[in-house]
Amino acid sequence: NRDPSELDPALIEDLEGPVGAKTAAGYGVIPRLAGDGTPLYARRLTLAEATHRIARVHAPYHQALGDLMQATRATHGRAVLIDWHSMPARAADVEVVLGDRHGSACAARLTRPLRALFEGLGWRVALNHPYAGGYSTRRWGRPDEGFEAVQVEINRRLYLDEDTLEPSPGYGALLKALSRIIAELCGSHR
Repeated sequence: NRDPSELDPALIEDLEGPVGAKTAAGYGVIPRLAGDGTPLYARRLTLAEATHRIARVHAPYHQALGDLMQATRATHGRAVLIDWHSMPARAADVEVVLGDRHGSACAARLTRPLRALFEGLGWRVALNHPYAGGYSTRRWGRPDEGFEAVQVEINRRLYLDEDTLEPSPGYGALLKALSRIIAELCGSHR
């Protein structure tokens, strides 16, 4: 969920220049650190290695997503991206964060019902804090052009033991809840 240009000079050789805050913190397009701050690499990568990874993984994923968004808009007049993510339990004292880039990436007719569905489960929902939406939300959140995007961050405490990385007892309930929410969204936004 990063722009392909967000390369980290602390990880990649022969790079210099200013970088954004997330990249400087170790979370660029090729992360230098795991979520807990543990280094992911024992050495720096060459620029050739980094560009190869972006060409092999990042570019094809975003090309496929773009093809789907274009085809959906051509067929239905509108395309909606629900960009699902997970957040560490410590990131927010809520179960869900919806990121619509402060209302610029999608219409309230998407954000409001989505929020209501999550709140209907008894979950606390935040809007745009601490996550307002990343690269995909910014790229596809263009309602005036028939593309809408919202990022959904699910708190890992709902389904994961973050110490063991094993599913928690809530895993099955989360799957059922998300399946219901997706079905409701698909049924109500045709």
